[in-house]
Amino acid sequence: MFTRLLRIFTRPADAWEGIESGSRSWVPLLLIVAVEVAAMAATFERALLPDIFARWDDMVSAGRMEPAQ
Repeated sequence: MFTRLLRIFTRPADAWEGIESGSRSWVPLLLIVAVEVAAMAATFERALLPDIFARWDDMVSAGRMEPAQ
């Protein structure tokens, strides 16, 4: 399972060879999605929200957006 996960990043074209239908083929994909969601949840308020607010302030000061929006 982990070798296939490693192959997704090192040799993506060969990573899915030999997969038959079944639930085991979804494990690497679900693991990657879970890690991405956890990283987004952990950094949302510290990294993304301040950037969004700064962009809004820039658009308001440039006149491209109304302050009420």
